[in-house]
Amino acid sequence: MLLNYGRKQLSGLAWLRFGLALYLIFFHTLPAYRDLPDWLYQAVSAGHISTSVFFILSGYVLAHAYLDNDGTLRISARRFIATRVLTVYPLHLVGFALAALVMWVQYSSYGVVYAVADIPQAMAAYSTEALLIPLDIAGLVNNALQHLTLLHAWNPFYLTFNIPSWSISTLVFFYVFFALWGGKVLRLRYPFWLLLATVFVNLLAPLSLIAYDNYSSVATGFLHTNPLVRLPEFIAGILLCRLLQDRGTVVLTQPQFLGLLTLIISLMALIIGLSNRYGPAGFYLVHNGFLLPLELLLVMLFAGVRQTRVIWLDELANRLGNATLSLFILHLPLFYILTRLQKALIVYLDSPQNQLDLLSYSQQLKGVSLSFASYPLLIVIIVVLAVFCQESFVLKTRRLLLSPWKHQTKNR
Repeated sequence: MLLNYGRKQLSGLAWLRFGLALYLIFFHTLPAYRDLPDWLYQAVSAGHISTSVFFILSGYVLAHAYLDNDGTLRISARRFIATRVLTVYPLHLVGFALAALVMWVQYSSYGVVYAVADIPQAMAAYSTEALLIPLDIAGLVNNALQHLTLLHAWNPFYLTFNIPSWSISTLVFFYVFFALWGGKVLRLRYPFWLLLATVFVNLLAPLSLIAYDNYSSVATGFLHTNPLVRLPEFIAGILLCRLLQDRGTVVLTQPQFLGLLTLIISLMALIIGLSNRYGPAGFYLVHNGFLLPLELLLVMLFAGVRQTRVIWLDELANRLGNATLSLFILHLPLFYILTRLQKALIVYLDSPQNQLDLLSYSQQLKGVSLSFASYPLLIVIIVVLAVFCQESFVLKTRRLLLSPWKHQTKNR
């Protein structure tokens, strides 16, 4: 097979993006099933890899699609920001609305709404902090405003509403950065050495917190969501695009491709396994630094994969790849809603004469265990709904909102 790094369709990256989205879904949803083998939980315990690679991909794809070889932005900075924000904001509102519905159901059931402290599974055994933080009305309104203004990624204290949507808040910051300085980054000389530099810059934040022995949920939240902390990953994507601009084609057999892919994944698993021996410090270093070279190699490997020449397969890749952000943002509220409906159906079918006791409804749902047999169907439903949302709502809404703006721009 040929890895082609010219300016053509990025079918390989579409498959990679979809694979990352699926892995993140598994990371967030498989812990809801309590009867699975430990190795499976361990295999999906590194969901942060999906977000890191996705940020690298964002820098790479934006540089590939919007910058000429000399770093010139192909459209105006204002139009670029408007296009990108209007792509993600309608989707963000859908996720926010679904999450608000979930929180209202929780409040109706328990009389309180909780935020979630940023304590990943890998650090839960070392933390003495409470995972759930009750919110009063003022806290709820404040967090709603942060979400609606896309500023919630800057809040390190806890996560609330639609938790994965912090990535949209971070992406919006990246879009502004790209419009102002993306071309300057692409024009920089010595992209290989600059890529190495981003690895070291990426390690500054975790090393600083390790030096002060600070492993609190606030410190973790700072490393997890802060747009400035995650910026080196995005810049690395732009630099990778610059590095590969003049590479042309690389001959690689299919066994070699699969072998390299297996090697990269195996090295990631090995590093993560070794880091677990060093507790929170190991997690910080893996989350924000040590995996970046391997993540860049993963993107490089898939960036050269072009169309398969099987029309339906290439179209499927594009549809799934384009729906990746929808999967990132919608999967958690959709999973909660679908599993709650599943539990309600079980309670309803098991109740005498198919009648629900509304007074004990919440307690009845608590007693229902999810069956893993239905999990593949739930994932298929979530993927289908995400693709439908992307194609029938997000893209159409963006076109509708951009049409008068484009008309005004042409008249000027």
